[in-house]
Amino acid sequence: MTTGWVKKSDFTKITQGLSDDTLYVGYSEQQQHSSGFTMAQLGAMMSEGFIHQGENVPPRPHLEKGLGEAKELLKVAIKKYLRAKKRTQEPDTNNLVTIAKDAVAQYVYSGALKEIAPNAPSTIQKKGHDLPLVDTGELVDQGLKAFVVRRELLNVRND
Repeated sequence: MTTGWVKKSDFTKITQGLSDDTLYVGYSEQQQHSSGFTMAQLGAMMSEGFIHQGENVPPRPHLEKGLGEAKELLKVAIKKYLRAKKRTQEPDTNNLVTIAKDAVAQYVYSGALKEIAPNAPSTIQKKGHDLPLVDTGELVDQGLKAFVVRRELLNVRND
């Protein structure tokens, strides 16, 4: 099992090696945010930082950090998934997906990003709170996606 996260505008991997299946966590290029950006574009901008109207918006690597916080939980869930996969052709992916999505959301809403890159005083005044990445809630609450791709269902050769 490999896990993944969004980088730029696609779903990609962060850790290697438990099997040929891949857990992807990120944002969809097809889903639109109310800002006009796609969820993937906005997720990448927030993770990597950007310049907006001459002001530097610092990187806030919420996917990497959130998944990192849940590393032990994910390891246990991946082991359960792999054991179930050995017993059946249809292992349940819901536990993995839920843990991954919840880990990122909990990290964002915990306020931990304030330690990495706090909001500017003007942003705090505008939003009414000091939580980075939390404004409408759309990005994390509605835009965050996770899914498992099983290699054998893709009919992919492993040469």
